[in-house]
Amino acid sequence: MAGPHGRNTIDAVATALGCSTRHLHREMISAIGIGPKTVVRITRIRRAVALLGIGDATLAGIAIDAGYADQAHMTREFSQLGMPSPARLRRWRESDFVKTTTPARL
Repeated sequence: MAGPHGRNTIDAVATALGCSTRHLHREMISAIGIGPKTVVRITRIRRAVALLGIGDATLAGIAIDAGYADQAHMTREFSQLGMPSPARLRRWRESDFVKTTTPARL
């Protein structure tokens, strides 16, 4: 459901599937229990969390790459979902705590 920078609209997805946005919403609720906007929101936040764990991009750059309008939009979204701020997540990922408690990958 996400295009470049996560910016496909629900209208564009519905059109590509040959249905109305209302029909797409009903079908998604029926099939998976959540609507397309929620799927887009989850996809964006998962992308942002993944990007926080790699490289040293700025939070503003990560926000844009994950599909948010700006860093403040991303931070509000994290807060609305009861998550730690992106800056705090990044610090945790970079801390010794995460490095010593995360199982080694083979």
